[in-house]
Amino acid sequence: MSSKWSTDRIVSISAIVVSLSTLLVIIYQTHLMGKAQRAAVMPYLEVRLSLRGDRQVIMVNNTGIGPAMIKEVRIITPDSTFVGEPFAFAKKLVDVSIDFDWYSTDLVLPGRLIIASQSISAFSHSVVGNRGNFISDTFRFPYDPQGWAVIEVTYASIYGDQWVSRSDQLTPESR
Repeated sequence: MSSKWSTDRIVSISAIVVSLSTLLVIIYQTHLMGKAQRAAVMPYLEVRLSLRGDRQVIMVNNTGIGPAMIKEVRIITPDSTFVGEPFAFAKKLVDVSIDFDWYSTDLVLPGRLIIASQSISAFSHSVVGNRGNFISDTFRFPYDPQGWAVIEVTYASIYGDQWVSRSDQLTPESR
């Protein structure tokens, strides 16, 4: 008559427990590696006002370590939401060719890729003239809350993780 807990049975159960434990450790390590890979290519967009000598500039900076794919750009006002980038919004408000001295734009449109450490001058103009403070009077920034419009940029990493960066906030938010 054999015992219910024979040596063979104990060895078999131990082997199953060790195998299952090893499987759980491998699954957990794979999860950690995936998180590390996502963090290694995480973009970090900032929408900021820059004053460069005699120019006001809306900068979109990728200070992260991975590329950022622009998904959507919106301008949020107290009355409505405009889907489009800051220069297009400015063109709806004023005649840029008359109202601005020395304006320029580098369009921030859906599908655009902003690589790590790249800065885009989304819209700039000279502070000379009758609309010299247009950007600071129109758009709100954390350190200059006078503006009435907020620039919101939705972007994604190469893995598809999405964030929203706003001109009135210092840090992006996960989507």
